[in-house]
Amino acid sequence: QPRVNWVVVRVAGQLRSLARMDIDRIPDSARRTLTKEGWCAFRAPLLANDIVLAASQIGTPVCHPGLPMVGVLRPHDREDARENTTSAIYGRTAFPLHTDMAHWPLPPRYMVMRASTPVPGFPTILIDSSKIRLDPISRESCRRASWMVSGVRKPFLCSMEFDHRGKRGIRWDTCAMSPYGPLARSIQTTISAALQELLKDSPIPMDWVSPDEVLIIDNWRMVHMRPHLPESAMHRTLERVLVKENEVA
Repeated sequence: QPRVNWVVVRVAGQLRSLARMDIDRIPDSARRTLTKEGWCAFRAPLLANDIVLAASQIGTPVCHPGLPMVGVLRPHDREDARENTTSAIYGRTAFPLHTDMAHWPLPPRYMVMRASTPVPGFPTILIDSSKIRLDPISRESCRRASWMVSGVRKPFLCSMEFDHRGKRGIRWDTCAMSPYGPLARSIQTTISAALQELLKDSPIPMDWVSPDEVLIIDNWRMVHMRPHLPESAMHRTLERVLVKENEVA
């Protein structure tokens, strides 16, 4: 007789309990929420302790060459942070809204995360880029404007919006991207203001309260930020796996 375990699925910000036996699989309800909302969170101890397994169920786990597949994210003061990282710029102050790995030619489609050392009250905050409010001219400018991605071995030009095999995505990271040309410079303030308005009106906080909770983010749709972390929250530790979407033949 299989042992029944409880999985708690976060839907529209609320945690709902479901009795499940297949806790080594991402729940179907979580998959549906990910498709509909751009993110999902659920409690499943086996998957939380092996987020590479969770990542492999939605795509192919990827990482920087020479780095571990599971990235460990801890707060650092500026002077202690690794060079060319967001922590080296912002330290323990709030991180700006961004896409993870915006400096990659194609950012990873998903991120799978958990808190190995949760600190409640200091959430990861998401916003849904599909709900950004821009007038038609500004939206067209977003599609046409060029941005320079620097701080990488081979700097390259990109657009904020991209299309990959018929799927729309955005990339946004003011630490890695700078406006290239007058069109991008003219629209930069408008984009930043629209994102901040969305952050004010429709934030989605993921409060890390349990090491058994898994968060999956559609990195092509959602942008996210980290709040200011005081000295008392310096032990907050997150784990992250980046996921490339499997190509359909």
